[in-house]
Amino acid sequence: MRCSWLLALAFGSIGPGGSAAAQTVADAQTALARNDPRTAVAILGGLVDHSPRDADLRLRLAGAQAATGDYRAALATIDLARTLAPADLDIRAARTRILLWSGDRSAARRALAEIVAADPGFPEIAAIERQLVAPREGASAQHGLSAAFGVARIQNASGSQTWSTATVSGYTAIGAATTVDVEIMREKRQQIDTHLAATIVHKVGPAYLHLGVTATPKADFRERWSINFGGEVPFGRAVTALLDLRHARYSNVSVSVVEPGIRYRLAGRVALTARWINLFGSGDRYRTGASLRGDYDLGGNRAIYAGAASYPDTEAGVTRQVHSYFAGGVAPLSARLALRAGAAHERRTLSYTSRSATLGLSWRLGG
Repeated sequence: MRCSWLLALAFGSIGPGGSAAAQTVADAQTALARNDPRTAVAILGGLVDHSPRDADLRLRLAGAQAATGDYRAALATIDLARTLAPADLDIRAARTRILLWSGDRSAARRALAEIVAADPGFPEIAAIERQLVAPREGASAQHGLSAAFGVARIQNASGSQTWSTATVSGYTAIGAATTVDVEIMREKRQQIDTHLAATIVHKVGPAYLHLGVTATPKADFRERWSINFGGEVPFGRAVTALLDLRHARYSNVSVSVVEPGIRYRLAGRVALTARWINLFGSGDRYRTGASLRGDYDLGGNRAIYAGAASYPDTEAGVTRQVHSYFAGGVAPLSARLALRAGAAHERRTLSYTSRSATLGLSWRLGG
């Protein structure tokens, strides 16, 4: 999809007549179609040198530069095109997509908001919005690894103790629309549980579906196994419907959890997510709760979040109500490496209180 759109961005309609300039643009189109964007850049760069005030040629050149992966040059070129034709929404849309491909989703959202303000009916808006909520296209975002370590101070009727959690996870793309995630988590309390999880995420149009399974060999407090299914479907620019279904088996009970939810995006940078949590346990009464989380995009791939929840949760086969507050954030350390941190306060009714902190690194492979 991205390759075909780059062809349209860089070349659009060649124009009437058989002029040498039109033929040169056609040659550049042929070069990009055969996966030779550098030749297309050379051809179009020569044309721009002869017609420096031609905004359309600069638009085409920016598309070819983006095809080479040189997003800095593409942004410089499209910014000059925008200066020459400030009211041209096609140029603004091209700039928005280039920002998105470069990884600056925050700037892309702001650029899209300007397009919406200028013309809410502009036909490119919906397609760009779908790209904004999708994983970044291209090989550079198709593989990744993460590692995290957490420590919690536990207080209960018998005193205090320290628990720890170590997690290693990874993801890889299979085709253009499917991603596989795997995770290994080692939780150390009085006993140690090693938790294994695998999830498949599949994109269907603008929606995402996921199917996952977990297993805990010789489980002590975690579930022996579980299966989960769910998805998210956007409705317009601001609202996304969420649904998660999970069934888990512990040593003595089985529980099923149904979580409908909604995510509402405010002004591009702020997103609020609310979930209604419903638990059905074998031989136990129905229990319910809810959670609310806010995310704020700081720009430059930096973000923070905070939230609160009160919900039923099963641990060691016993279901109790949990009341929690949490906050955290992510910040890039380089083009591929990101630091993640979080903290939480949790009170489990008639059980224990936990104060925890987690620190992790995410590494994007490829590209």
